Amino acid sequence: MPDVMVEDEVSSPASSSTDDSDNWSSDEDESGSDSTVTAVQTPSAEYNQLMTAAITAITTFKAEMDEKIDKEIAARFKEVDRVLDIKVKEMEQVVNVRLKEVEQTYKFQIQEIRQTVVEIQEQQRAFGQKLLELKWEIQLQREAVENVNTRSAKRRRSHTDPELEAA
Repeated sequence: MPDVMVEDEVSSPASSSTDDSDNWSSDEDESGSDSTVTAVQTPSAEYNQLMTAAITAITTFKAEMDEKIDKEIAARFKEVDRVLDIKVKEMEQVVNVRLKEVEQTYKFQIQEIRQTVVEIQEQQRAFGQKLLELKWEIQLQREAVENVNTRSAKRRRSHTDPELEAA
């Protein structure tokens, strides 16, 4: 509480002088004694009162600003969360579409690879069959050449060896 000194009597405007300019400035009433209430504050008391008021105002202002800032931050975070949720869903849709495209591409490529494997296996079987045929043909030709050579050799011998002709 500020230091205040109060005098004994309080004067009213009616009891002061009749001059309007002096109504509130005069400290004396008709009897000539000083009867107004005067508050006398020391400089330190006035300073303390002003500091208390300033601190209260600053504290109140800071609390109000903190509350407003907290609300604004919460609103911004909520908006950011909402936008991020939307963007995540959009990205999930894009990724899902792309994954389905990749899956279809891989399925198509796998089908082509399987078909190519079947074709290669058929070609291997055909090649193996052709190889067997060629082996048999070569074998037959070798046997035929051996038979011809054997006959030729016998004939040549028979022409040169009379004993072979008789046999």
